[in-house]
Amino acid sequence: MTSWLVLQKPKSKYEDVEGHSYEYPSHISHAKKITEGDYLVCTLPKKSSKGGRRIFGIGRVDKIQSYEREGKPYLKARYGWYRDFPKPYKFSEVGGDPREKPNTIQSIAPISKNKETDLLELLLAEVSDDNEVVEQEWRMDYEIKQSPVSISPRPTKRSESELLKRWIVEALERYGGAATMIDISKWIWEEHEQEMRDNGDMFYRWQYAMRWAGTSLRKDGVLQPADHSDRGIWALN
Repeated sequence: MTSWLVLQKPKSKYEDVEGHSYEYPSHISHAKKITEGDYLVCTLPKKSSKGGRRIFGIGRVDKIQSYEREGKPYLKARYGWYRDFPKPYKFSEVGGDPREKPNTIQSIAPISKNKETDLLELLLAEVSDDNEVVEQEWRMDYEIKQSPVSISPRPTKRSESELLKRWIVEALERYGGAATMIDISKWIWEEHEQEMRDNGDMFYRWQYAMRWAGTSLRKDGVLQPADHSDRGIWALN
């Protein structure tokens, strides 16, 4: 399982730290199934919401802590990143109740695999302009596990993504069809530094944007899928 819908009541008895962690008893359903790298979609109980707007935030789990409080076992999911939405979502705005068993009352409920990708793409698009979120997503994809969706910063110029795609292909051709991301980065820097300096803010974010350009090339079939090459290696098809 990759993502979960978790209920958070205002002024609950649990020691949640807004934006940092989510606490839950270890004995409740699905509690021990949450793992590092999972997404928690934070949701208000129906009675606590205004106008049915229940989905108020999303975070990605970086660490799971186990401990006792007042003699009872608890777990705490610490976020690598977390963001509230300016305007909470209604279930109807995200394609309906996303849980595997809609309308159930569970503190932690698995999100349906049939709806997971569409839901995550919608919610992550809300934070795709946040450089810290993008950085933490890439780190957790690399260090913990790959997300089923890719979050990418929205470029200020459409040509930025196209430039990087072209440069990646040029670099790989230079290296005989396959190379590490570090070697590709070095080649792009050596060959195109001035072009990046002349292209607005691209100079400050090109290494992040390069990763998403590579992901796009994989989706387009230009690069081999991630599971067809060694970790950290990009290769032409």
